[in-house]
Amino acid sequence: TFTDEKWEHGLPVEGKLNSAYCEAPLTLARGGEVLYLYVGYKGEGDIYSSTLKNGVWKKPRPAEGGINTLYPETSIAFSPSGEEMVFISARKKGNVGGKDIYLSTRVKGKRWGRPVNLTILNSLYDEESVRFSKGGDTLWFSSRGHGSIGGFDIFLSTRQPDGSWSEPLNAGIPVNSVYDDMYYTPSMVCDSTFWLVSNRSGGFGALDLYTGRLLPPEPEPEPEPEPEIEPVIPEPVRVTDTVYVVREVIKEVLPVVKETEFNLEGRILDSTDETPVVARIDIIDPDTYQVIASLISTEENGDFKVNVKVRKNYMVEVRSNGYLSDLRKIDIPAGYLGSTFFTNFYLDKIVVGKKVVLNNIFFETGKSVLTPQSHTELDKLTVILKESPTMRIEISGHTDNTGSATINDRLSLERARAVLSYLTGQGVEATRIESKGFGSSQPIETNATPAGRAANRRVEFKILEL
Repeated sequence: TFTDEKWEHGLPVEGKLNSAYCEAPLTLARGGEVLYLYVGYKGEGDIYSSTLKNGVWKKPRPAEGGINTLYPETSIAFSPSGEEMVFISARKKGNVGGKDIYLSTRVKGKRWGRPVNLTILNSLYDEESVRFSKGGDTLWFSSRGHGSIGGFDIFLSTRQPDGSWSEPLNAGIPVNSVYDDMYYTPSMVCDSTFWLVSNRSGGFGALDLYTGRLLPPEPEPEPEPEPEIEPVIPEPVRVTDTVYVVREVIKEVLPVVKETEFNLEGRILDSTDETPVVARIDIIDPDTYQVIASLISTEENGDFKVNVKVRKNYMVEVRSNGYLSDLRKIDIPAGYLGSTFFTNFYLDKIVVGKKVVLNNIFFETGKSVLTPQSHTELDKLTVILKESPTMRIEISGHTDNTGSATINDRLSLERARAVLSYLTGQGVEATRIESKGFGSSQPIETNATPAGRAANRRVEFKILEL
């Protein structure tokens, strides 16, 4: 309860909302009398609703409107009018990739129509935590795709005059960080106040709640007045039978074009203890693959700042002695007007026994066939191996605990071998790589939630020798 301008301690909700398993509140509807919640113990995770009766919440039941399937459904929101519903689902039919955003509209103010995939908002990766703005003209959501700064980023899309939704726009820093940023929720009283969830550094641990306020745009500086031009008039000369025509001569003043100021800025840090790292940073133009700037991060705090002049996407490669190099694409959000774009790099130390999860490695569903989206991450590993010719590594495949243990063991090994095959195809000697499959025997998260199972389905490499 919010009392005297502060939040009181949280207490378990009375009624039948809670069980011995996982429940998470999603949104309130019908003036606060209906609560929609995620229940992790039904199927792969479903959306349920509970009604408030005489001050007590009744037992949750599956939400209406064709929301739930055999696959995970994890988030839901309603437009202010109550005539539109958006939700997150990993259903396979019509899916763009991972978990997608779907929209349903009421038919004649009663039942819900068939859910439609909002393809313009969905990427090849997971979308999550969708929300309407106060006026219903903006959708806020989180995504691992669309060139996110790191992990899940918060994006927005606005409704167009024809009723369609615009291309997603990254909310930018400081709303987003290089960590996971989710569940952006604008105030229903004032859109400029918002809440979000993030596991960014400086919190109490894991996912924390944050609040913030959108500031009005800074006024553009007044243009400098044009300098007044003194007309140059020749002195008239009188000569017999001769006439001089006197004209006003005005010098042409060319406008002064200022050089564009746009900087990439950030810090290079150790991924374990976040201490500063002195590293070489190469800025690469992705259109020409030419290095357009090189610099060294500072010893004091790992800072770097470079003027790249043009506001566009860049590749940034970071190298430091004793650390695994990092090559990352920096996607500047469309419409970004800031003069500086900030991003941090976290480097892993090269030590025997070090395990690194290969992010953005994707396989065809239930198979060991790598998709093209995996090549960028594997090319980074190829560079690391070629830079350290004596390094030997182990590629390990892992699954969640869904299905047969025997099938999971075989699938994890086949996926590890697929990565090995790609690396050898890029010129890395096969004798430097071992491949193993561990099935579901080495989870890094709980298998009780869709997010935990997704984290457990991974490929890692471990340094065996240097």
